[in-house]
Amino acid sequence: MSCFPEPLICWIFLVALGQNIAFGVTTPILSLQFLEDGIPAVSIGVVFATYAVAIIVWSNIASYLLTFISGKRMIAAGMMLMGVVFVLYSFIG
Repeated sequence: MSCFPEPLICWIFLVALGQNIAFGVTTPILSLQFLEDGIPAVSIGVVFATYAVAIIVWSNIASYLLTFISGKRMIAAGMMLMGVVFVLYSFIG
């Protein structure tokens, strides 16, 4: 038995880490861009707070779905969906 994790787990971790770093880097820049475009700070706060609420709500739904769908497929679908959202972010403005 090896003490190293499977290569697929390492790739999933690295891709998820990259996506979270990209989101963390773009969030302050996107907020400043919204302010320059004249969007009120309260509206920007609501948008990013909605993201946090969505994570809380969908985490419970995803954990329920894991009883029916394999973990690998769930992770792959989630990562693809997150990638689509990042691409859609680029079209804002």
